[in-house]
Amino acid sequence: MINNQCWLRSDACSNDELTPMENGFDLVKIDEEETCERFQPLTKYKYCSRPQMICSGGDYKKVITDNEPLCRYWCRFYQNCVGTNYHKINKHCWLEQYKCASSVHSLAVDIGGYDDYVKVPINASCREYVTKNKYCRITSNLSCVGQDYQLIYPGTEDKCREFCDLRKECRSYHWANNKNCWLKKWACTKSQLTPWHGNMAIKKIYAEDQSCDTAWDVNRGE
Repeated sequence: MINNQCWLRSDACSNDELTPMENGFDLVKIDEEETCERFQPLTKYKYCSRPQMICSGGDYKKVITDNEPLCRYWCRFYQNCVGTNYHKINKHCWLEQYKCASSVHSLAVDIGGYDDYVKVPINASCREYVTKNKYCRITSNLSCVGQDYQLIYPGTEDKCREFCDLRKECRSYHWANNKNCWLKKWACTKSQLTPWHGNMAIKKIYAEDQSCDTAWDVNRGE
């Protein structure tokens, strides 16, 4: 059924042959002893959300819809759909055929409207795609000069830290008084910090670092 028009078909599409369409729905006639299971969306999945991120390069279907949950619903019908990118402003729903891990460069910060969703088995952890690290803050007006790989404008320091969480190559970030967020591939020791008005050095640490005191004595970088 499309736009209140009834189309009779001589065959039934598999789920992978379906076309996403907000104003249509598909009905399949089956034998009385059959079940509808093979025509239902895949239910043993959930989504890991990465707000304001975009996984570039894996798009294979685009649909325009005001309904963001509908974008993820469509993905559940396709075996090769592993996630979605949804743009909240232009309402573009992109179905993805590969996942961006947090370490790959095709996963990028996008504060222009995109949110990334990764489809994973219902019992799986989202930690591979959404991580939470510990951070050590040092007094303000100090900077770890150089090793910047991305400047973003997320609006708040919390968002700046979230972006560093999502990128494994991000070893530290600087939050400035002008709300600039500098993501860095290197984390300085205390002795390497440089006086810099209006900046604050925040370092990501890992399990082997026992405390923030010892963390600042260790370099981190590629």
